[in-house]
Amino acid sequence: MEPYSLLRRAKSMKWKSKLAAGAGEAFSIRRETGNEFSATAALCASVTRITAWRRAQSDIGERPARRAAMTALATPKLTNRDHFECFALYALLQGVPFYSAVALTMKLINASEFVGEPFGAANFIAMASTLHALVTPWLGPKFPHFFRHCFEPLFADPALSFSEKVTRWLAQPNTPLKLLSNLLLLSALAVGVAGMQ
Repeated sequence: MEPYSLLRRAKSMKWKSKLAAGAGEAFSIRRETGNEFSATAALCASVTRITAWRRAQSDIGERPARRAAMTALATPKLTNRDHFECFALYALLQGVPFYSAVALTMKLINASEFVGEPFGAANFIAMASTLHALVTPWLGPKFPHFFRHCFEPLFADPALSFSEKVTRWLAQPNTPLKLLSNLLLLSALAVGVAGMQ
């Protein structure tokens, strides 16, 4: 073997051993190659032969297109039922509690939009929750930094039923804190609005 290929082989083995160490698995190379790297873990994997994958010149231009096609195929399509479930979960579990608190706050400060109207607060909550449920699943994946507190990819998972989505959402570590803070906020605002009348 020429020295350059031996150097490439040793570097590739070194990186593989580092990646295996980061994953918590063992990686070792047999002594017959003359290089030995090992990482501590429960499993031991050994490499006896490393071959380079060579692409033909015709594949160079086609490769990204094939990868894009495979990525597009891997993303599951949502049915109408899944879209409706996602809409209902965003509206009921996130929109209604938040916009109810906004409506109670506006009642508390005697906002003229709600004081004179008989169903002004109910209309506001219904329209705002509907808009929230329509916009969040659409913009959440595009702008994850801005929607990190309200975007739930679990709600759009087509593999889960409606009850499984709710159960898994409730099992997340930050969900009880959100529900408790919503409950306390709505209770305090309801007491304040009732005390004004």
